[in-house]
Amino acid sequence: MSRMTDPIERHEVFALRYATMHGRRASELYVAYRAYGIEDRLLDMACYFWVIRTGSQVMLVDCGWNRDRGLSGGRYSRLRIEERDPVELLARLDVDPSAVDHIVVSHMHIDHIGNLDLFPRATMSVARDEFDCWTGPYARHPAIAHSTAAQDVRVLQQLADAGRVQFVDGPEELFPGITVTPVGGHSPGQLIIDVETAAGTVVLASDAVHYHEEIEHNRPFYVYTDILAMFRAYDLLRERASRPNTWFVTGHDPLEMQRFHRLHDACVDLTKPRL
Repeated sequence: MSRMTDPIERHEVFALRYATMHGRRASELYVAYRAYGIEDRLLDMACYFWVIRTGSQVMLVDCGWNRDRGLSGGRYSRLRIEERDPVELLARLDVDPSAVDHIVVSHMHIDHIGNLDLFPRATMSVARDEFDCWTGPYARHPAIAHSTAAQDVRVLQQLADAGRVQFVDGPEELFPGITVTPVGGHSPGQLIIDVETAAGTVVLASDAVHYHEEIEHNRPFYVYTDILAMFRAYDLLRERASRPNTWFVTGHDPLEMQRFHRLHDACVDLTKPRL
């Protein structure tokens, strides 16, 4: 398995926005939304994946959805969805898929693992609880299956069979200055990723928190497997953010494009916060 060994201070971290979904109703996106006593409203949902670059070595956190399947049908048909090709976005950072060394799978939902087979050299990390859930006997139950695509899960299972996947059972430093922590909640093995950089520690929350207002108001997102674990993840992220020179990045909030230095209309440098 490849190792990223360049010095910590050289870690660069970028968020790439590969899609935006317009027209989501807040009352559809939050648990018991009306219990908070606020009016319903429309929200945009940004879809990101993340690049950690250390000299010539490249790691991804997730890789977007597969454009051939996408989210264009079913319950998403009423939404207006803007999409960009993840490979084209990587090219704008001078990253070729064949150069990606490792991919952290934050969780196995459709909008996070749709392109794993585009990276021929990459090894993968995923929480064991996550993998066991979505390759296990309950994965196709309709109450939870809507968040995944069976074809995407098969690809990751094939990569595991080929020896290209390592399983995470607890907090673990994958590479110098890059630590993953399973928190669960949204999905059984939801990971957060701490990246130490010269500017400070960037915490990639992925879908442990979709929007900042979730964590500001303890307002949980509607997709979860353990709501108490979701609240505990909020507490953990608040604790992380209280540390000096540490900030977290949500999985879907369009505000991230304003909170950091923008390289272009679909990419921000997460080591340069405008907090």
